[in-house]
Amino acid sequence: MKILKLTMFLLLMVLFSKNVFGHKEWVHQHIAREAYYFLENQLGFELTEFKSHIGLSYYGYGVPDYDPWNTGLVVVGEWAEDENDII
Repeated sequence: MKILKLTMFLLLMVLFSKNVFGHKEWVHQHIAREAYYFLENQLGFELTEFKSHIGLSYYGYGVPDYDPWNTGLVVVGEWAEDENDII
């Protein structure tokens, strides 16, 4: 009986466990862009001031010798935060 319970327990652990990995930096940027598009769609109009600070066409960390925290773009800050402040 103990062997059956142990076998069932191990089988359930293998079937229902999965590896958890963090996402890459570009995923965080994609989420911000899609959140803006969703907000724009829900409101029914473009938020021009907000749109200029999201960085919809920007991808990546920024120029290597440039401080990404001073760009004013949300997506650059997200990339930098994912690289520099890993939890």
